[in-house]
Amino acid sequence: MGGLYNGSRGSVNGEMEQEKLKNFTEEAYEQIKGFILRSEIYPRQKIIVEDLSKQMGISRTPIREAMSRLVNEGYVYQVLNRGFFVKEITFDEIEELYGAREALEPYLAEEAARRITPEQVQKLEALLKEYKDYVEQKPIRGRRLTDLVFHTKVAEIAGNSYLERILADVFERIVLKQRMAMGRLDRGKDAWLHHRAIFMAIRDRKPNAAKKEALHHARRSKQLAMFRLKEEADFLKSLKIVR
Repeated sequence: MGGLYNGSRGSVNGEMEQEKLKNFTEEAYEQIKGFILRSEIYPRQKIIVEDLSKQMGISRTPIREAMSRLVNEGYVYQVLNRGFFVKEITFDEIEELYGAREALEPYLAEEAARRITPEQVQKLEALLKEYKDYVEQKPIRGRRLTDLVFHTKVAEIAGNSYLERILADVFERIVLKQRMAMGRLDRGKDAWLHHRAIFMAIRDRKPNAAKKEALHHARRSKQLAMFRLKEEADFLKSLKIVR
C-alpha cells in the first residue's frame, strides 16, 4: 500500500515539475519575444542563453525550450557550435507577408467602412492621433506597435475574427523581424498620411475609397520594406553584427 502511495506521489511530483517547466518555458518565450519586439535584441545578433538565464532568474532548460520554439516559428535560427541568433526578414518573406497584407487589408477596410459605428470611429481616431504623436516625438518602436494596433482594429471593425487573427500574425512577424528604421529610412509621416486617408474613407462610410487607400498603403509599405532591407545591411555592418 505504501509503495503504491509513494509511486503515486512521485507521479504527482513529476507532473508538477513538468507543469513548472512549461510555465517557465512560456515565460522565457514571451520575454525573449518581447526583447526582439522592442529591438533590445537585433536581427543577426547572438542570443546568449547563459545571460538570459541570469537576467530572468531561471535555469537554462526552459530558455533552450523557448529558443527551440522560436526557431520553429522562424524568429530565431541556430548555428552549430555557435548558438542562437535573431533571424532577419528576407526578401522572400517580404513578398509573402506584404502580399498577405495586399490580399487582406483592402477587403477588411472595405468591410469596416460598411460596419463602423460612431464609437468605433472615436477609437480609430484616437489610434490615429497616437500614431501622429509618435511620428512627431520620434519613438519609432512605439509607432510601429501602434501601427499594428491600428490595422488590427480596422480588421476588428470589419467583423471577421478569422482574418483579424491572420492579419495580426502577419503584422507581428513584420514587427519582430524588421529592425527599427533609422534616419532617412524613417517614413513615419508618409505612413500617417496613408492611415489618415484610410480612416477618413472608413469614417465617411466609403467602402470603395477605403479599399483603394488600404491597397495603396500596403503596396507602398512593401516598397519601403524592400528598400529598408537593402539599406539596413550597412547599418548592421557598422554594428559589427555578422552571421
